[in-house]
Amino acid sequence: MAKKGERAELEPKAKALYAQRHTLSQIAEKLNVSVTSLSNWKGDSRRPDQELDEWDLARTNNRSLLERLRALLEREVGYAESVEPGQINPASMDALSKIGAIVSKMEAEERRDAELAAKLKAEQEKGAEVDRARLFQETLEWVLRWLRAHEYQLFGQLDGVVLRLIEAKKEELNNAASASKTY
Repeated sequence: MAKKGERAELEPKAKALYAQRHTLSQIAEKLNVSVTSLSNWKGDSRRPDQELDEWDLARTNNRSLLERLRALLEREVGYAESVEPGQINPASMDALSKIGAIVSKMEAEERRDAELAAKLKAEQEKGAEVDRARLFQETLEWVLRWLRAHEYQLFGQLDGVVLRLIEAKKEELNNAASASKTY
């Protein structure tokens, strides 16, 4: 277990892990701190004027873009359902439909990511030879999707560069394959 006096060092780490959706038990195991200590630290972070303690606020603020968009969509659909038909202005309806389309697209990407991870895990468990080039490409595509969803500005800066590198590498591999066939 952690020694007395290590709270100043360990508490920020514990709070960050909690914000990333780790449970107190997982954090306790990782940081070698008791669950009771973590629970006390978490409780100590609550101010009387706040509904949530600092750890729960950090977790709430750390929600993914998709989670926040889902919550926004749910809230706005609830509002739209509560008003009389025809009382919602067209701009609000347009915004609502766009948020819905974004959520659907991001959920599809999330499902695709989960399918890829499951597929790679199954290949590894079977002991199959891993196609490193395909794995690299699929991983890179996943990184780009993640950047687009979470760091859009950075994605915009990297997207074109990465795609050009991929195309150049494909062309290089095709040329090498063609050259080896001619001999």
